[in-house]
Amino acid sequence: MRACLLFLALAAAASQALGQTVPVRSGEHDTFTRFVMQIPQGTEWSLTEGDRKAAVRIRLDDIRFETKDVFGRIPRTRVRDIRQAGPGDPLEFLLNCSCSTRGFVQDGKWLVIDISDSKKKTTINVFANRRSFSNDRRYEFALPESPGNSVPNAPETGAILPPARAKTPAVKLP
Repeated sequence: MRACLLFLALAAAASQALGQTVPVRSGEHDTFTRFVMQIPQGTEWSLTEGDRKAAVRIRLDDIRFETKDVFGRIPRTRVRDIRQAGPGDPLEFLLNCSCSTRGFVQDGKWLVIDISDSKKKTTINVFANRRSFSNDRRYEFALPESPGNSVPNAPETGAILPPARAKTPAVKLP
């Protein structure tokens, strides 16, 4: 009996030493592909984007992502492949599009990664004319980044533009 308990204790310690395996679940939607992983509450994580690639890093020692069933539920339309170089390394998403990625934690334990069709947006801040409104209001316009929709002489993303001045002729009221 003592030997059995010792064996179980050693087996539990060995599995902890090997790290945690996290299954990756997937789902396909009209405009995005979703990946979900269960993580311990309060675990730190990060999501980075590159050229047709995204990577999620979860701060757990020697974490291994189980991805063998991922493409059983989704096509390879947005995501061409998923890989992890080794235990503890980030999970990389190789993309088939110039997709946007978004990550969030649901219910404190589900890390959700959405990969969306929509391109990244450029935000330009514009202040409305003071004469038109009783106070300053900030408007943000999202413009898709693509060669066909480029704006000549556009300011850098996030630039503040001066208030617009209307050039209309004076109208006499009766």
